[in-house]
Amino acid sequence: DEELLELLGIESERLAPVSDEQVGDWFPPLGDGACSNVGAGCITPERAALMVGTSGALRVVRPHDERAPRPGLFLYRLDEGRTVEGGSLSDGGNLYAWLERTLRLPDERRLSERAPDAHGLTFLTLLGGERSPGWDPRARGILAGLTFESTPLDVLQAALEGVAYRFAEILDLMPEVSEIVATGAALDASPEWTQILADVLGRPILRGVAEGSVRGAAVVTLERLGVSPPEPPVGDPFLPRPHRTEAHRLARERQRELYETLT
Repeated sequence: DEELLELLGIESERLAPVSDEQVGDWFPPLGDGACSNVGAGCITPERAALMVGTSGALRVVRPHDERAPRPGLFLYRLDEGRTVEGGSLSDGGNLYAWLERTLRLPDERRLSERAPDAHGLTFLTLLGGERSPGWDPRARGILAGLTFESTPLDVLQAALEGVAYRFAEILDLMPEVSEIVATGAALDASPEWTQILADVLGRPILRGVAEGSVRGAAVVTLERLGVSPPEPPVGDPFLPRPHRTEAHRLARERQRELYETLT
């Protein structure tokens, strides 16, 4: 810009020439959630990644358009052509860790022997406040129905089922989802919890890869370089058990009524 150079009193010979020559590839940083979806192979609106680490999230990847996020869900860019949509929970593996610190928990494998809602408790699992779908940070956890007969195993089962019911509230806003991939350390360590989620959500749940976010970052890099990444390995599915559906439906309705009463 000769006019600008004259105003500044700088001779053009003193400056390096302007060039648009590409000297290297640059990849913008991506969030953990987006990478987790890509790493698990959940890159369509029909296939969701269900992550339970410290907290929890249920996310899909969809083609980018100018739509607003659906009420109760978040929406953000993955790249120029894709967006991530979903919902999140404040309570996940941190709730399990709190129960371990607070109660003398029995062997979790005993849960597989129990009927759904065998405890009669209603656990509103909002100990860390509410994210999706109500986004109320003032919300607090409630455990209703305790008696002298209630046991640590009852409380554990109610907690894991309670988180599953909160995920169901999110899934109701994403009816196009037909398949779910489980990710995150909490579900990696708990096939019992994964089976509860399959029963409650009524969808097959596949076991995802470990360190899905790391794999996702590598996959996006390969895509940018024009290399087709391999399909992610998945384990055998946890299939929903229809004979448990009605008990979970009634228990979930109790949780919803408690939520509406107290929030």
